[in-house]
This record gives sequence, structure tokens and C-alpha cells, in this order.
Amino acid sequence: MTLAELGLPFTFVPVDLKAGQHKTAEFREKQPFGLVPVLDDNGFTLYESRAICRYLAEKYASSQGPGPTLIPNEPKARALFEQAASIEFAYFYPYAHGVYIEGMGKPEYFNLPIDHTALEAHKAQLSEMLDVYEVILGKQRFLAGEEFTLTDLFHLSFGPCLELAGCHLMTTKGPNIARYIYMRKQSGLTVSFDGGFAASMTISRSAAQGSGIDYSTFANSRIDIPWSLLNARPLGGTATVTVTLAEKGVPFTFVPIDLKQKEHKTAEFLEKQPFGLVPVLDDDGFILYESRAICRYLAEKYAAQGPKLIPTELKARALFEQAASTELATIQPSMLGVYMEGINKPNSLNTAVDHSALGAYKSQLSKKLDVYEAILGKQRFLAGDEFTLADLFHLSLGPCLELAGCDLMTTKGPNIARWWKEVTSRPSWINIRDNGIKAACGNEEDGSKLKTVV
Repeated sequence: MTLAELGLPFTFVPVDLKAGQHKTAEFREKQPFGLVPVLDDNGFTLYESRAICRYLAEKYASSQGPGPTLIPNEPKARALFEQAASIEFAYFYPYAHGVYIEGMGKPEYFNLPIDHTALEAHKAQLSEMLDVYEVILGKQRFLAGEEFTLTDLFHLSFGPCLELAGCHLMTTKGPNIARYIYMRKQSGLTVSFDGGFAASMTISRSAAQGSGIDYSTFANSRIDIPWSLLNARPLGGTATVTVTLAEKGVPFTFVPIDLKQKEHKTAEFLEKQPFGLVPVLDDDGFILYESRAICRYLAEKYAAQGPKLIPTELKARALFEQAASTELATIQPSMLGVYMEGINKPNSLNTAVDHSALGAYKSQLSKKLDVYEAILGKQRFLAGDEFTLADLFHLSLGPCLELAGCDLMTTKGPNIARWWKEVTSRPSWINIRDNGIKAACGNEEDGSKLKTVV
């Protein structure tokens, strides 16, 4: 769909998943997790669909005439785009994917009966998230503002097939969402379905036009549920935002929120963060939520200070996006499972640990870290040889895994152990870990107008 929006010709290279072509050694050289899609742009190989879309949107931003600007350039507009992109991945994709898998994938492709209780639960979760979408879209035309961006396009991953699973929420939930969906239908873009297990975009272009792009596409079947435990301790989004501020040497005011008293669910707070979560950044009146969006905004606003946490060169940035997407989609869900089962249940919820489930999460994480071990055997950090936000994001939950009896970050393999030691030895993290968030605030009298609500 991104290729179509940009009017780019490409060569479509099908991969036979039933025959296991995506698990061959040759394919894993291009995509070490053995998943699709993969982009080959004249020898530059990139995986993770959102990273590919971002790369294409930025590479062809100025060469496609009056086409859409799928990623804004102005810093605050880009920050709002990152916020919306994070919303789609965290609050739409998991539940839309759940509806699709249960209502369509199981009966049509796996020959399994539908679990109607699970299907209705997914629909209810999606409906709850779309309540917030309805509020957001009542104030603006698209999710990131008044212009169509990749964050709207990302909803075409599973959104159009929900009705095939008996879910009509995209057209019946509310007038603002219905208007939003109707605008994209009017654009003439369509999604067709192949005979495999998922939606695959079929865009007819002549390979003879010489684009140099080989694009292998097939939607994968993971259920990716990103999550952040957000409170006043150096954990979750709180940790990553605070470490980013510390890395950049930016002073800030720490504004604690009493979650037990549900201060994050008040009308006043929901005006700033409609999902009722933390952290929230207030940069002299510019309000931003979603921890990864906040970190990206800070890294770009203060690019001249401290380490360059986001590369600027096109291909280096694409590899950063690939690593960041891998962390969010592949590593974070398993880390979250270990944390929730091994720490949160016995300590916060006062419920018994399900050791079978905990063992399963550890096993999932171990398999995914096998790929990290291979990647980090070829380069110093996840996106190359420089430390970036893609590495920093692992400080969300990684440091607390040992408290759940999971020492994989230090014992899985020598490359991961070397990398993890380097990440957790950064002075910014050590100061916050040992002395708390306020130790990173800096001098609040120096004129800084940054406030973080955590």
C-alpha cells in the first residue's frame, strides 16, 4: 500500500510459507527471524513492515511530485505522527489481529472451531479502544492531525478484514471513525486477499520499469501486544523517557501521578492523554504521550546534545527503525509476559504465579534472543555499531527480568551478555537505577520548561 501511495514500481517475489521457504538458511540471511515481508532495494535488505514503510516514505518523499507526505518533517508534527503510530500498534493492532485470527483465521485457514468467548472478548477490547479513537477523530481529520500519514495507512493491515470476521465496529462504532474509514475508501485504495493465511496487498506494477526494488510480502500471524508499566519507579515507559532525558542532558520537572487514586483517569488528565496512561510530556504547552514517541521527539529536538540516538542517514535510519520495530513487536511481548507472571502477579496483584505460563514466556524469549545473539555477533548494537534508542528501549523491562528468575540477558550467549552489559553500564541508567528518577531531573532553575508526568 505504501508503494502504491508513492507510485513506485516493484518486483513481487512470492515466498511459499507452506513449504517453509521463509525458514531456509538463505532466507534467514535476509530476515533472521524467518518472517515476511522483506525489502531488497538494490542490495539494501530491510525487514519489519513498518520499518520498510518508513524507509520508502522517506526515500521517496521529494521525488514523487504532489503525492502524500506520509511522514511529516516539522518536529512537532512528526512527534504527533510518532504518537499516533504508537497508538495504532499498542491499542488497535493487537485487538484487530485477535478478532481476525479468532473469527476468520481459525475457521478458514487452520480448520479450527471459533472460540466465541475469545472472539467477543477481542471485539470488546477493540470497541473500548475505538471509543478513544472516536474522541481523537472528533478533534482532527486523521490520527496524527489534518493530513493522512503512514499511521492511518498502518490500519489497513487488518482493519479492512474485520467485517469478514463478523466485526462491523469500523463502520458502526461512531460517526468520526466511520467518516475516517470512508475517506480512505474514497481514495481508491483497496486491499485484496490471496489464498494464503492473511491479507496480502496485490499491486499491479511493471517490473520492467526498473525500480530496483524486490518486495516479498505476506502478513505474519503473530499477536503482538506491546505494554508499558508506567509509574514513578524507573520501569517501563518511565525508565526509557527518563534515560533519554539523561542521555541528552536535558533538565526537567518531575510531576508524579497517584495511580492508586486514579489521578490518571480524571477528566483533566484525559484531556492530555485520552487513554488515561502515563508518561506524558509537557514541553512548554506542547503535550505528547506514548513513551516511544516522547523518546523520539526528545532525541530529534536535542540532536546536537549527547549521543545521536536516532541516525540521520537514510539507510542507517531504516536499520534503526528495523531494530526498534523488532524490539517492540518481537522482544517486548515476551519480556512483558515474564514480568507480569513472575513479578506483577505475586507482588502487585497478590495472585499465584502460573509457573507453566511463566516457563512458556521464558521459552519464547529465549528463542527470540537466539536471533539477537546472531545479530549481535555481527555488530556492536542492534541497529549497527552505534548506541540508539532501539537499544535504550530494552531498559523498559529488561533490567527487572532477573527478579522473575529469568537471567537470559546475561546467560543466553556471549554477544547478548556483552551488549547488555554495555547498555546497562551507561551512566544515565546507573544514576536512575541507583538514585531514582529525580536524580536525573537536573537543575530545574535553568529555564527548562519540560515537564514529565509519570
